[in-house]
Amino acid sequence: LTQAPVKILPNPTAVKVPGDLGPREPNRQILFVARLVAWKGAALAIRAMRYVRTPGAQLVLNGEGPDRPRLERLIQRWGLTDKVRLEGQVEREILLRRLGSAGVLVHPSLHEEGGNAVAEALAMEVPVVCLNWGGPAVTTTLFPSIPSVAVEVSSPERTARAMAEALDSMLNLEYRRTGVTQKATLDYQKTILDAVSELGAGVGPSG
Repeated sequence: LTQAPVKILPNPTAVKVPGDLGPREPNRQILFVARLVAWKGAALAIRAMRYVRTPGAQLVLNGEGPDRPRLERLIQRWGLTDKVRLEGQVEREILLRRLGSAGVLVHPSLHEEGGNAVAEALAMEVPVVCLNWGGPAVTTTLFPSIPSVAVEVSSPERTARAMAEALDSMLNLEYRRTGVTQKATLDYQKTILDAVSELGAGVGPSG
């Protein structure tokens, strides 16, 4: 048998978002949407806020989890009480409305296959800053019309500085949202059918 190529299909591209968003001017909020567990990277997002220069920029962490006490200590240690807010768990409908008006979504997860929040943000024309690592970076490529940055992973300090630079660039874009829900460029049905066809074409008598 001829070995067929492997294709990865990020599942969050099938998310549904509100359809009546309308034109929106983005605010200065940097939203983090995830459970507060270490591998979701909230600590890295907080570290990056030490270097964000955009006036009025504020990181709002939406979610709960066992990492919250450590994050609260980091906020105090780095003197970021005016730049970082822990919002806690938020109902999905309210969260989507907030996300739709955010300046940028930051998603610094160190272990993520897709990331629904990434696809939701991109579908609502919200820029994303993530790590060039795992599913979120792939998902951003499926929404090529939405400005996003996938930051290269290095040491915590260098990565935080690069993330801050990316956040500043996204917050200062001259970018007006149309309110039209964006669709991923990935066509699941066609991709699957093409893969099946390729696999079938590779089957034949050996020798």
